[in-house]
Amino acid sequence: MYTKAAITEFSQCEKIKAGIIWTSQTLNLLSGMVAAEKKGAELAIKTIIGMIGGEALLARKATGDTDWMNVEKNIDMAMVMIDSGVAQEAAFHLTRALRQVTGKAQRAMAILVAKGLL
Repeated sequence: MYTKAAITEFSQCEKIKAGIIWTSQTLNLLSGMVAAEKKGAELAIKTIIGMIGGEALLARKATGDTDWMNVEKNIDMAMVMIDSGVAQEAAFHLTRALRQVTGKAQRAMAILVAKGLL
């Protein structure tokens, strides 16, 4: 991986990780909400998940790394779980995406450290 791609990947990973963590924590709040509140919260969560998916797509296009498609699939599955009425199951898929993104960030960081940039 080239330096520019490593910087881009590391930057995107950090944004995506933060979004996934925030969304996962918000999903935990749904169980304590009444139906009307839950519907609005689910719409907000879907919006955030859509933005996270957009950032993953941007990372794939900017770096040329097709492994980002696996992250995108897990983010898409989280959206499917919410659309299917089982929003709590979305956390499983977001956790898988988080694990993948964390691994990508670690690899990019190792490259940047080896080049003395971090």
